[in-house]
Amino acid sequence: SAIRFRPDGSSVVAVMDTGHWREGAVTRDEQGRLSGITNLTATPMADRNGDVGLAKWKVDSEGLALRDGQAIVSYEQAHRIDIYPDPGFAGSKPIGSLALPFPISELRSNAGIETIAVSPKDSPLAGAMIAIAERSVDKADNLLAGILDGPQRGAFSVVRKDPYAATDGAFLPNGDLLLLERRFSFGSGLGMQIRRIPGDRIKPGAVVDGNGRQRPSTSL
Repeated sequence: SAIRFRPDGSSVVAVMDTGHWREGAVTRDEQGRLSGITNLTATPMADRNGDVGLAKWKVDSEGLALRDGQAIVSYEQAHRIDIYPDPGFAGSKPIGSLALPFPISELRSNAGIETIAVSPKDSPLAGAMIAIAERSVDKADNLLAGILDGPQRGAFSVVRKDPYAATDGAFLPNGDLLLLERRFSFGSGLGMQIRRIPGDRIKPGAVVDGNGRQRPSTSL
């Protein structure tokens, strides 16, 4: 569902929608291109009660962000954003949670928070975390989104680009957000695009868009 690199550029942490942590390291060839993965492990994720091996709908992890000793995970179906200790997340239950700045009841069952990302500390959002829903929309048919902490905490929204669904995101060093979106149907195949959203436009009450770049569709 989501994968993040450690600062060393080879160690990775990932989450699966089956409720598992994945850890390992990538290998690269002489040109620096990815060539494989090693030391791969899988560990079941614990819920707030410390229980593991739960039904998929209870631990349907979709988004992952790493910051300052924390591994932060978004879940859909049982919608929430939980904070785990880092290091130690694989053997721990959550040590906290982040509340959404809009009613959780507005999230659709299997189209909840798919994207979470931490902004740079010297960016307009000053290190705050943002969350964007996969397909859940507000009354204006824009994707639900929010700044989860910091002085600008509050809800904003992202213009929906049907048939694409938000699937992940990351901030650039200057504070702009790259939003990865994908679409799929048996008729038209798989398609992906990345939108660049200016960081200084992300603020409470805003409706943000951005320039998109599409990859060619792949038919099945």
